[in-house]
Amino acid sequence: MTANNAPPASGSGWSVESQTETTQVGPGTAVTNGITVGFVTGLGVHGTVFVPRDQYNPARVREAILAAASQLDAVASMTHEG
Repeated sequence: MTANNAPPASGSGWSVESQTETTQVGPGTAVTNGITVGFVTGLGVHGTVFVPRDQYNPARVREAILAAASQLDAVASMTHEG
C-alpha cells in the first residue's frame, strides 16, 4: 500500500507491504542474515526480495524490487490465444 493506503495505480509502480528479518542458508554452511521485503505491483502481483543485511538500504531495496516487479508484471500480463 502507498502512504495513503491506496494500492498503486494499475500497471504502474509498486509498494512495499512488509519487511521481515530473515536468514538464508546457502551451499555448505553459508548463512546470510538479511531482510525479506514483500511488495505488490501496480497489477496486484505480490512478490518478495531478499537483501543481505550489509547491503540493506533504500537504494538497494528499490533496485531489487524494480527488477523483480518488472518481471512479475511481464508474466502476469501474458496471454494466450489459441
